[in-house]
Amino acid sequence: MSDEGCLVGMTGSDLEVPNGFLLMDIELTIEWSEPSKSWIGVVDASYADSCPPDGDGLTACTKDDFEFISGGPDSPGNFKLDLQPDSYRFVSAGKEGADLDEQLVTISPSVGIAPALELLLLVIGAILLIGAIEMIYPVEVLWKRFVDS
Repeated sequence: MSDEGCLVGMTGSDLEVPNGFLLMDIELTIEWSEPSKSWIGVVDASYADSCPPDGDGLTACTKDDFEFISGGPDSPGNFKLDLQPDSYRFVSAGKEGADLDEQLVTISPSVGIAPALELLLLVIGAILLIGAIEMIYPVEVLWKRFVDS
Protein backbone atom coordinates (compact mmCIF):
# COMPACT_ATOMS: atom_id res chain seq x y z
CA MET A 1 0.00 0.00 0.00
CA SER A 2 1.27 3.38 -0.96
CA ASP A 3 1.24 6.61 1.04
CA GLU A 4 1.24 8.87 -2.04
CA GLY A 5 -1.70 10.10 -4.11
CA CYS A 6 -5.46 9.89 -3.71
CA LEU A 7 -7.03 6.84 -2.19
CA VAL A 8 -8.86 4.62 -4.64
CA GLY A 9 -12.51 3.67 -4.37
CA MET A 10 -13.54 0.13 -5.25
CA THR A 11 -16.88 -1.56 -5.87
CA GLY A 12 -18.10 -3.60 -2.94
CA SER A 13 -18.71 -6.77 -4.91
CA ASP A 14 -17.18 -8.64 -7.81
CA LEU A 15 -18.41 -8.56 -11.37
CA GLU A 16 -18.27 -12.28 -12.04
CA VAL A 17 -18.30 -13.43 -15.64
CA PRO A 18 -19.19 -17.15 -15.90
CA ASN A 19 -17.44 -19.61 -18.22
CA GLY A 20 -20.49 -19.74 -20.50
CA PHE A 21 -19.59 -16.26 -21.70
CA LEU A 22 -16.83 -17.83 -23.81
CA LEU A 23 -19.59 -18.43 -26.37
CA MET A 24 -20.34 -14.72 -26.48
CA ASP A 25 -18.44 -11.64 -27.54
CA ILE A 26 -19.26 -9.00 -24.93
CA GLU A 27 -17.63 -5.61 -24.86
CA LEU A 28 -18.45 -2.84 -22.41
CA THR A 29 -17.76 0.79 -23.26
CA ILE A 30 -17.35 2.82 -20.09
CA GLU A 31 -17.48 6.62 -20.27
CA TRP A 32 -17.52 9.22 -17.51
CA SER A 33 -18.39 12.88 -17.45
CA GLU A 34 -15.34 14.38 -15.69
CA PRO A 35 -12.18 12.79 -17.17
CA SER A 36 -10.10 15.84 -16.29
CA LYS A 37 -10.93 15.37 -12.62
CA SER A 38 -11.09 11.61 -12.18
CA TRP A 39 -10.40 8.20 -13.65
CA ILE A 40 -12.06 4.79 -13.67
CA GLY A 41 -10.46 1.42 -14.22
CA VAL A 42 -11.04 -2.31 -14.01
CA VAL A 43 -8.85 -4.61 -11.94
CA ASP A 44 -8.84 -8.29 -11.07
CA ALA A 45 -11.16 -9.04 -8.16
CA SER A 46 -8.25 -10.48 -6.18
CA TYR A 47 -7.25 -6.90 -5.32
CA ALA A 48 -10.19 -6.88 -2.91
CA ASP A 49 -8.03 -9.07 -0.65
CA SER A 50 -4.96 -6.82 -0.63
CA CYS A 51 -6.87 -3.51 -0.84
CA PRO A 52 -10.32 -4.18 0.63
CA PRO A 53 -12.85 -1.36 0.38
CA ASP A 54 -14.26 0.02 3.62
CA GLY A 55 -17.95 0.76 4.22
CA ASP A 56 -17.73 3.84 1.99
CA GLY A 57 -15.95 1.96 -0.80
CA LEU A 58 -12.54 3.53 -0.18
CA THR A 59 -9.41 1.42 -0.05
CA ALA A 60 -6.12 2.19 1.68
CA CYS A 61 -4.40 1.89 -1.72
CA THR A 62 -3.49 4.35 -4.46
CA LYS A 63 -3.43 3.97 -8.24
CA ASP A 64 0.15 2.67 -8.12
CA ASP A 65 -0.95 -0.38 -6.14
CA PHE A 66 -3.07 -1.75 -9.00
CA GLU A 67 -2.42 -3.38 -12.35
CA PHE A 68 -5.30 -2.35 -14.58
CA ILE A 69 -7.04 -4.75 -16.95
CA SER A 70 -8.65 -1.80 -18.70
CA GLY A 71 -8.97 1.92 -18.07
CA GLY A 72 -7.01 3.47 -15.24
CA PRO A 73 -5.43 6.85 -14.45
CA ASP A 74 -4.27 7.46 -18.02
CA SER A 75 -7.67 6.85 -19.62
CA PRO A 76 -9.01 9.75 -21.70
CA GLY A 77 -12.56 9.56 -20.32
CA ASN A 78 -13.58 6.25 -21.81
CA PHE A 79 -12.34 2.74 -22.37
CA LYS A 80 -13.51 -0.62 -23.62
CA LEU A 81 -13.55 -3.81 -21.58
CA ASP A 82 -13.70 -7.15 -23.38
CA LEU A 83 -15.43 -9.42 -20.87
CA GLN A 84 -13.84 -12.83 -20.47
CA PRO A 85 -14.67 -15.43 -17.81
CA ASP A 86 -13.12 -14.00 -14.65
CA SER A 87 -13.96 -11.77 -11.69
CA TYR A 88 -13.49 -8.03 -11.92
CA ARG A 89 -13.77 -4.95 -9.72
CA PHE A 90 -14.24 -1.36 -10.82
CA VAL A 91 -11.96 1.20 -9.18
CA SER A 92 -11.99 4.98 -9.34
CA ALA A 93 -10.26 8.00 -7.85
CA GLY A 94 -9.91 11.72 -8.30
CA LYS A 95 -6.89 13.20 -9.99
CA GLU A 96 -4.42 15.22 -7.93
CA GLY A 97 -5.90 18.57 -6.89
CA ALA A 98 -9.30 17.92 -8.48
CA ASP A 99 -12.51 18.87 -6.73
CA LEU A 100 -15.19 16.39 -7.77
CA ASP A 101 -18.62 16.21 -6.18
CA GLU A 102 -20.43 13.88 -8.56
CA GLN A 103 -19.92 12.15 -11.84
CA LEU A 104 -22.08 10.46 -14.45
CA VAL A 105 -20.78 7.09 -15.62
CA THR A 106 -22.28 5.42 -18.69
CA ILE A 107 -21.77 1.74 -19.45
CA SER A 108 -22.79 0.67 -22.95
CA PRO A 109 -22.73 -3.06 -23.72
CA SER A 110 -22.16 -4.64 -27.10
CA VAL A 111 -23.18 -8.30 -27.26
CA GLY A 112 -22.69 -10.82 -30.04
CA ILE A 113 -21.83 -14.43 -30.71
CA ALA A 114 -18.16 -15.31 -30.34
CA PRO A 115 -16.38 -15.69 -33.71
CA ALA A 116 -15.45 -19.32 -32.99
CA LEU A 117 -19.11 -20.18 -32.39
CA GLU A 118 -20.13 -18.33 -35.57
CA LEU A 119 -17.64 -20.41 -37.55
CA LEU A 120 -18.87 -23.64 -35.96
CA LEU A 121 -22.48 -22.78 -36.80
CA LEU A 122 -21.46 -21.92 -40.38
CA VAL A 123 -19.75 -25.31 -40.82
CA ILE A 124 -22.73 -27.18 -39.35
CA GLY A 125 -25.10 -25.24 -41.61
CA ALA A 126 -22.99 -26.01 -44.69
CA ILE A 127 -22.91 -29.73 -43.86
CA LEU A 128 -26.67 -29.78 -43.38
CA LEU A 129 -27.17 -27.92 -46.66
CA ILE A 130 -24.96 -30.36 -48.55
CA GLY A 131 -26.84 -33.26 -46.96
CA ALA A 132 -30.19 -31.77 -47.99
CA ILE A 133 -29.01 -31.25 -51.57
CA GLU A 134 -27.79 -34.86 -51.68
CA MET A 135 -31.21 -36.04 -50.54
CA ILE A 136 -33.01 -34.02 -53.22
CA TYR A 137 -30.57 -34.62 -56.07
CA PRO A 138 -28.55 -37.77 -55.40
CA VAL A 139 -25.10 -37.24 -56.88
CA GLU A 140 -24.77 -40.89 -57.92
CA VAL A 141 -27.93 -40.74 -60.05
CA LEU A 142 -26.90 -37.44 -61.65
CA TRP A 143 -23.41 -38.81 -62.32
CA LYS A 144 -24.83 -41.89 -64.07
CA ARG A 145 -27.05 -39.70 -66.25
CA PHE A 146 -24.10 -37.54 -67.17
CA VAL A 147 -21.80 -40.49 -67.95
CA ASP A 148 -24.46 -42.45 -69.86
CA SER A 149 -25.35 -39.57 -72.15
